[in-house]
Amino acid sequence: MGLFDFSEPEFLTFFAVLVRISIITSVFPVLGEKVIPVPLKILLSLAITIVIFPLLVAKKYILIENATFWASSTGSLIFTIAREVGFALALGFVVRMIFEGIQIAGNICGTFMGFAAANTYDPTQEGNTQVVSKILTTLAMLIFLSVDGHHVMLSGVFSSFKLVGIGKSQIMASGFAEALIHLAGEVIRIGFQMAAPLAVSIFAVNVVYGVFAKAMPQLNVLVLSFSVSAMLGLIVLVASIPEFESVTVNWFDQLEDRMGNMIVHLSGK
Repeated sequence: MGLFDFSEPEFLTFFAVLVRISIITSVFPVLGEKVIPVPLKILLSLAITIVIFPLLVAKKYILIENATFWASSTGSLIFTIAREVGFALALGFVVRMIFEGIQIAGNICGTFMGFAAANTYDPTQEGNTQVVSKILTTLAMLIFLSVDGHHVMLSGVFSSFKLVGIGKSQIMASGFAEALIHLAGEVIRIGFQMAAPLAVSIFAVNVVYGVFAKAMPQLNVLVLSFSVSAMLGLIVLVASIPEFESVTVNWFDQLEDRMGNMIVHLSGK
């Protein structure tokens, strides 16, 4: 099997592997951000596939001869590729959910601080996002790279072929649906958990504002609240950075296990 001398079964198998890797690459954080040009993503996916394809064949994670079965007809080939796309999206969501939770936390914090109207255009989301959310997401990406999270992702993708062969993912399995619902709940839980310290602090200040408004009606509490809430929010954010780092590192350490659990659910075992 030469690099440019593929037989038909080898080419079809290579294409199926490329589909899984390219979809996962487009979903994963950092690598899949929208600011990265599409041609670069395609070249990166192709390079990864070229590197790991001989290893997958050597370790018998994929069998070239199986292509004669799952690609025996056009309908069978389309169905197999669709399964690969669904599997890649589900696996990528496992990693992406942490960053989505952090973005939710940033939006909650920004709203409590009075920055709801101070939105900026975020090219990674192709829409407006709050400044606090952007800061927390960027910080999380730096932590993600510092703990070699991208290496864990690539290792998980390689291992996925061992448990779930080409076209063998069970997307309709009941265990997968339950795992997906659980992950969606984790996203919301992560967001509220990270926003809780600042939200509680601002809520306590608002209670004090209410007491002052009743005790001193002449005090313009509305104008005063904007500056105090913003200043207090920034102080709490800066003070909670070490805790933010500890929590995100803990989540990233569990990334490999979470990916493994999702692969097991998708394998139907």
